[in-house]
Amino acid sequence: MDATIYDYGTFRAYTNAVYFRGAYFLDELREQMGYGNFSKFLKAYAARFANGHATSADFFALARETVNINYDTLIAKYFSGSY
Repeated sequence: MDATIYDYGTFRAYTNAVYFRGAYFLDELREQMGYGNFSKFLKAYAARFANGHATSADFFALARETVNINYDTLIAKYFSGSY
C-alpha cells in the first residue's frame, strides 16, 4: 500500500491496493491492538495530526506508543517499507 500510483499497472489495481487492502489492514490493526486501544489510537492520531501531515513512520510510531506490541508481521503483509 505504500507504493505510488505509478507503480500499479491500472487504476483498478491502485484503488484495490489503497482502499480495499487499506480497510483490511485497519481491521487487522484493530484486532491486534484491541478495540478499545484502537479507538484510543484513532483519537490520539486525529488530535496529534489534525493541523499537519502525518507520515507512515508517524502513524506506526503512535501505534507503538499507544500499544507497545510488535507490528512487524502486519507491516510486512501490507507495506513494502519498514516503519
